[in-house]
Amino acid sequence: MRAPVVAVACLWSCVVATATEAAPPTDCSPSRPGCADRELRADLLGWAARLSGLPAAAEPPPMRAYSPEALAWRVCPERPQACRNLVAVYDIGLATVLYRDTLDLREPADRSFIVHEFVHHLQHRALGDRIGATCEDVVAAERQAYAAQDGYLRRHGGMLPVGTGLRTMHCPPRAEAPARDGTLAAEPPAAAGAR
Repeated sequence: MRAPVVAVACLWSCVVATATEAAPPTDCSPSRPGCADRELRADLLGWAARLSGLPAAAEPPPMRAYSPEALAWRVCPERPQACRNLVAVYDIGLATVLYRDTLDLREPADRSFIVHEFVHHLQHRALGDRIGATCEDVVAAERQAYAAQDGYLRRHGGMLPVGTGLRTMHCPPRAEAPARDGTLAAEPPAAAGAR
């Protein structure tokens, strides 16, 4: 049995394939737990910049909520089951954060996923088309985003193990690495369990 591969593997390769639909503005009212109004988005973007060390952006990216099933299908249309545990993703083509409508953005743990995706937004702004150019770049980008998410959680009293799958991920040797597909391999179960 293979060790599980973190959703990031599907996430990056699926999302780099740009989308064409336009994201509608988020309908936001204080009674919606998953609501990300302008003030909250600006605050979370500030946290993403401070915790990642990336240059701040003037405006946060748009956000669009999906049901968990619709998000999995939207990100991985050919294999939605591979993305069934996906919570949020930054869509490079739309420069938009897509997230589960089940998130309660009043909770620090749920907000931390948005901070993570905002780091990807800042990475995209800083690197442009060079973002995710190699497998190593993808792993480095995820490490930076998970570190910011973890920092946000620690500062807000949240306890959630984030980024644990990065320990078992590695990139294929350069000669074997397909160009720009973001594919990440997991160590065999024996190696992963030996830690």
